[in-house]
Amino acid sequence: MMKYDFDQIIDRRGTSCLKYDFAVERGKREDVLPLWVADMDFRVAEPILKRLHACVDHGIFGYSEAKDDYFQAVAGWYREHFDWEVKRNWLVKTPGVVFAIAAAVRAIQWGVSGRRKNCAGSEISV
Repeated sequence: MMKYDFDQIIDRRGTSCLKYDFAVERGKREDVLPLWVADMDFRVAEPILKRLHACVDHGIFGYSEAKDDYFQAVAGWYREHFDWEVKRNWLVKTPGVVFAIAAAVRAIQWGVSGRRKNCAGSEISV
């Protein structure tokens, strides 16, 4: 298993980083430590960097789609970490977490019947 250094401090100021460089412009104090989930301050794992470099070196940036190996990797992760067998048709690829949450809320609101349900406390507009 690979080891990662989550203790290394990487200064991202001055890199047009939204969470640091634009915080002051948005009225935040300069010494605020933003604790975002989607924008973390540790280096990407080396295998991810290698794969990204291979894609960049290819030189073509067209559209692509996930194949079965992607879904097999996701299912394998769930099996390994949660002892849960995930079926392929349960997996839905989304462009991001917020989109996935919105899709989940819609699924709860509309359900299988296609009729809208009122969810307690669901003041979320999606």
